[in-house]
Amino acid sequence: MAIIYSGTKKFSDEDKNNLFELVNSNYWKLIKRFSNLEFTVHVDKKSVTGKRHRYIVKVKAEAPNVIGDVEREGWDLRQLLHRIFLDLKVELDHRFGKKK
Repeated sequence: MAIIYSGTKKFSDEDKNNLFELVNSNYWKLIKRFSNLEFTVHVDKKSVTGKRHRYIVKVKAEAPNVIGDVEREGWDLRQLLHRIFLDLKVELDHRFGKKK
């Protein structure tokens, strides 16, 4: 399993756990379709006045025959990660054909 995280120093323990949990579960979903995937997950937490933070997440999937990357930003980390992995799956399916 090859998942490389960067930019998690600004995150609370709860945010880190959400991030690791969602990335790991989606990694296993995608590895069933595309073998030998390696993920690079770069996250950034922008400080905004008030209690809310804006998140910027970039996920890059690499393998010998598969390359795809998706970048999004939003206010809710869990929803943002779900959208990113859905977009990544669609991009990989589009580039390399849908496996049945």
